[in-house]
Amino acid sequence: PGNRRLGDEFLAMNTNDSPQEPPGQMYSMRTGQARPGDQPSKRAIQHRVRKIHALTADAMVWQETTALMSRLNRMHRGRVNYFQVGAVSRAYYALESYTTMRLRRWLCNKHKVRRCGKVVYPDAHLYETLCLVRLSRLECNATDEGVMFCPKSGCGKSACPI
Repeated sequence: PGNRRLGDEFLAMNTNDSPQEPPGQMYSMRTGQARPGDQPSKRAIQHRVRKIHALTADAMVWQETTALMSRLNRMHRGRVNYFQVGAVSRAYYALESYTTMRLRRWLCNKHKVRRCGKVVYPDAHLYETLCLVRLSRLECNATDEGVMFCPKSGCGKSACPI
C-alpha cells in the first residue's frame, strides 16, 4: 500500500501547500483516508540514484571494493539520518533495489565475470560479506545519554555513532 501526495518540495521532503488541506497531509491509496505525514521527494530520490550510478559506473572499477562500500554505506546512513520522519519505506526499497543491482553489475565488471546477477553475488554476499547497509533495517535508536546510534545492518560489527 502506497501513498499519493499533493504538495511541493521543501528540504527534499514533500509538503502540502494547498489552501484546502493542512500541511503534511497524506492519503492512503488503500482506504483514501487522510493522515498527517511527509515523504522524500522524487527529486531527492533521483539525486541519490544519480550518485549511486556515478559511484558504480564502469569507469570506476579501478577502485577497491572496500572504498566503494564505505562510500555507499556513508551515503545510505546519511539518507537515513536525514529522513527519519515520514513514509520512507518505499523510497528505501527503491534505493536498496537500485544499489544492489548496480553493485552486482559493478562487481561483475570489476572481476570480469560473464554470468552476472543474484547467482554470482547473492544478497547474503552483499549484506553480510561486503557489509552493505540495508536501509529497510537501519533504524536509529536513542540511548540514555541522548546519543544516536545506527547499527550496521547484517554485518555483525559494532554500531557507528552519529
